[in-house]
Amino acid sequence: MYLSLKDAASVAGVSISTLRRMVKRGDLPSRRFGKLIRVPASALSLDPKEGARHE
Repeated sequence: MYLSLKDAASVAGVSISTLRRMVKRGDLPSRRFGKLIRVPASALSLDPKEGARHE
């Protein structure tokens, strides 16, 4: 299942801009459908060891 950047950002608890940067750097797998960018739901890890910051 693929999520829009808006939905993926909500699930991951980050901004859409952050997700766009992650996709651009290759840190997050994504798929383009025309102009739309979709992120696989399985790629959203909520494990802090995977790069989430806790301040």
